[in-house]
Amino acid sequence: DPAFGGDPAFDALVAELDSRGMYLVLDAVPNHVSSDSPYFDRFSRHAEVGACENISSPYRDWFFFQDVPAGTGSCMRDDGTPLGANYTGWFGVETLPQINTNHPDVLAYWFGTPGGSPDLPVSTATHWMDRGIDGWRVDVVPDVIGVNPTFFETWREVTKAAYPDSVSYSETWSEGDVRDRILGDEFDTTMNY
Repeated sequence: DPAFGGDPAFDALVAELDSRGMYLVLDAVPNHVSSDSPYFDRFSRHAEVGACENISSPYRDWFFFQDVPAGTGSCMRDDGTPLGANYTGWFGVETLPQINTNHPDVLAYWFGTPGGSPDLPVSTATHWMDRGIDGWRVDVVPDVIGVNPTFFETWREVTKAAYPDSVSYSETWSEGDVRDRILGDEFDTTMNY
């Protein structure tokens, strides 16, 4: 984010941490975005067409929309009716639209596409590792698994193939889910409340 110094500030942070023998773990949130993000753009603030504002958005299928009577919704309905749809928000929170982690373009965003794609990064999961981070703390893991039960098996395959010594922490809050997350096919460890 240029408001926080952009790439030069990030690179300086990584270099300073490395010089001190410290590690950097970023927070990944594959489950939801801000309703004000360029991908969703509920308030039409971004140049790119977001999923809420228009059905022609390349991100439209990344989210879960429900038709409502015209004029009572927050977003455009699939038939083009303005304010004719609402959407699923994480934990019912309107400002955090939930992402469909089963959608092929969402998977390509996180894990890349075979041979790469001009429209999508090679892999968001490894892009920041290429930039010097040491691992990830992943937000609301059970909610992602509720949509795509194998998402984090792919996560581990992609991150460990690129960076075998990287670490992935699962934010998991129920005992059963914690045990299932650290069987060696998903996360290295977990955190909970």
